[in-house]
Amino acid sequence: MNTPLALVDLARLVRETWVRHVDQHVELDSTNDRALEMADSVSEAELPLLVLADRQTRGRGREARVWWSAPGALTFSLLIALDPDRLPRSHRSRLALACGVAVARTIQESLPAVPLRLKWPNDVYLRDRKVCGILVEIPGGSAPRAVLGVGVNVNNRFHSAPAELRRQAVSLREVAKRKFDRTALLVALLRHLEEQFTELCDRPAALLAHWRRFCLLTGRHVHVKSAGRQLEGCCEGIDEEGRLLVRTAHGLERLVSASIAAIDPVPQERGVL
Repeated sequence: MNTPLALVDLARLVRETWVRHVDQHVELDSTNDRALEMADSVSEAELPLLVLADRQTRGRGREARVWWSAPGALTFSLLIALDPDRLPRSHRSRLALACGVAVARTIQESLPAVPLRLKWPNDVYLRDRKVCGILVEIPGGSAPRAVLGVGVNVNNRFHSAPAELRRQAVSLREVAKRKFDRTALLVALLRHLEEQFTELCDRPAALLAHWRRFCLLTGRHVHVKSAGRQLEGCCEGIDEEGRLLVRTAHGLERLVSASIAAIDPVPQERGVL
């Protein structure tokens, strides 16, 4: 039986990472909702603040999607302070990219031989199946802050999950054929989050270069929904602003927000549109 993270000695997280306070729960509706509720009431000295739950009953993804959670997953939200001088408002949309790189690097350290990719803007894939979802939200309030929500399939299984999810998702345990120490994995992930957040603030071009190394969509034919439009074409990665580049029959589209409806290999007879 999995030991609830809330019963593990989490003082290690404060000792070994940039986290200053941990709000821990065996079960919670949503770690992001809890972090958003706390965003305007905690002091600067308590940040970054980690909201950690062994299980979420109403976890959320982008566009109001539900994040299915089961015992053994790693689900948390990190409430951080934003310095407008280091991270201008125009760069905040890249926080999801920074989180993706942090997760990818953490998993790659444990499974270096397994193909790992990032699906723009906020999903992590192992062997073309989703292993992690990320949701970044900016709370209201006087102080500029952000909530970085992360859900990683670690030791959980999918036998009781919806049929569609069983086909699309995977856990680290299923790939590696062994259980993982979730606390050790979380320590490594929090360290990488700090590194990538610093890189985003100080060397954004380097962050985007790291993200491009993991891009799942580059060179593939994609079907995209964006701002009420449906587009299709060859993905050319991301630009210097972190926007998705899709070469359609009518030219190059730069997408700030979009949903990837389908991904196909680039047809050899068609080439790049």
